[in-house]
Amino acid sequence: MSSHRIALKGPWDYLWTSLTKNQQFQGSAKMPVEYTCLHGNEAGEVQYSRSFHYPRIQIQSPAQQDSTKAPAARFVFVEFSGMRGTGSVEFNSERIGTFDETREQYSFLLPQSPNIFSKLRVLISVNEELLTQKLPAGLFSPVYLRIEE
Repeated sequence: MSSHRIALKGPWDYLWTSLTKNQQFQGSAKMPVEYTCLHGNEAGEVQYSRSFHYPRIQIQSPAQQDSTKAPAARFVFVEFSGMRGTGSVEFNSERIGTFDETREQYSFLLPQSPNIFSKLRVLISVNEELLTQKLPAGLFSPVYLRIEE
């Protein structure tokens, strides 16, 4: 089984769900970017979202598949190579996982999507204690789609 990855660099939209007077309510940014570079040193909860084309899924076994067609994905995962905070991940409005401050790297299986255009949404809460650490917060490393063929 082979696999390859596609980076979801951006633009990503962001929306503050715990709005304060010092923050821009919504915007767009090329990701990855450290939380403090985008939002300053203020704790809060931010929703990041990114639309993308969902890869074609293989329904037949490789023996039944037409060999002249390009290979299709069997499984699609979203991989976070560096994410710090607490929150959840949604794919097309369906929660596919949660994360916390105990790790930086997460991988979630994406359900098959009948939609060509799909949306990934990440809700991250960054508290004041996390901001005082020298470690980065938010989506500070690339996010990938890993496609298993």
